[in-house]
Amino acid sequence: MNNAWLLASTLLFAACAGQTDPNAADGQSTDDGALEDATDDEVPLEGAAAADGTLSYRDVLSYAYGAGVPCNARAITAAAVARAESSFRPTAYNANTNGSWDYGLWQINSVHGYSQEELADPATNAAAMASISDDGRTFQPWTMYRNGGYKKYVASARAALNAYGCQ
Repeated sequence: MNNAWLLASTLLFAACAGQTDPNAADGQSTDDGALEDATDDEVPLEGAAAADGTLSYRDVLSYAYGAGVPCNARAITAAAVARAESSFRPTAYNANTNGSWDYGLWQINSVHGYSQEELADPATNAAAMASISDDGRTFQPWTMYRNGGYKKYVASARAALNAYGCQ
């Protein structure tokens, strides 16, 4: 029974992939229907954090969901954006040419008022992402979303969500 349910839900989710998300901003799809090969991504779908602190897709989906992003195409996009922005490293840092900095899984910019110490906590970083993205409705503030860099991670994020959900 569980295998039949998993297969049915996977097929249903796959059939809906790339369709317009009614909860997305302006009725746009939040995952752009990107269908890249999940095998090209070396980050595990699940498992304990790597020695360097790198998280798995399952971990990141859980943090996004815990911050208020629904467990649907929005969570997939959130995970793919985090993968593209930080390689799932909670302490990823980027200094910007304007003097601001970006920190953590979703590379939250310093203009949002968080300290690096706060943003190193994946739950706080996810909460900031959820607030900035309107619970995953728009990822326009993220460079890797705007330039399409997140798309190569959508299939891996989708596979993790289909296999494990968001909890």
